[in-house]
Amino acid sequence: MRIVLVRHGESEGNIDDSRYADVGDAHIGLTENGQLQLEDTGKFLRYYYRVHARGESDQPQRIWVSPYKRTEQSAALALQAFNGAALDVRRDRRLVEQSYGLLPFAARSSNPKHHDLIKALAEISREVHKKDPFLSVPPLGEAPVTHHARVGHFLDRVESDRARLGIEDILIISHGATNKHIIMHLMDLPFSAWKEIELQNNGDVTVVEDRGEGWTVRKIYDGPSRRIALRDPLKNVKLMPVSGLSALTSR
Repeated sequence: MRIVLVRHGESEGNIDDSRYADVGDAHIGLTENGQLQLEDTGKFLRYYYRVHARGESDQPQRIWVSPYKRTEQSAALALQAFNGAALDVRRDRRLVEQSYGLLPFAARSSNPKHHDLIKALAEISREVHKKDPFLSVPPLGEAPVTHHARVGHFLDRVESDRARLGIEDILIISHGATNKHIIMHLMDLPFSAWKEIELQNNGDVTVVEDRGEGWTVRKIYDGPSRRIALRDPLKNVKLMPVSGLSALTSR
């Protein structure tokens, strides 16, 4: 099975944090540079699927897109390179970005009490993050562990499609954190890997693949530089030695 992961292009929120409070996370669009990035990413994807065609098909069997504005814009721009081919494009809410709750609005409240409360909650969240980033929850937001579970439910659908329909080649256009969770699930990585996995840049392409001998992962395209770039996103991940796992399972 092959899963190709694409992160959306440079967004308004990537260059100006205040946009999250101005319009809301779901409505953040791409910058002009982000639009150009995804046009070029699309050209690379068209090249990649032609060179690495599976059987008679030179395009993904199914394409999943996060239903946020920046990811939908990214998908529309990238898929132009397929020149009107009949593509199976679907949206899934479980692919959306982690919710940061009240944090984007902390500086916007006109009520000093509200501002102080949000600030205090944010400070507590930051302290938890220092000890266990995977469990820290932004005020009224979503912990990475909750996002992880949500992405896991989406992958259950992917596995179901594989078993029932034989869909073995999919493209996902989503967010950096969402794609990290997909990699963690497929590679069966511990929670500690969350901070160690290399985050995709805007417009990056990463391939997670299982040819029958277990999953492998590699970055194959760098969005900002618009270049092919073979890179291991797991190079900084510290895995527990097998002897350590044996000790745990023997208890």
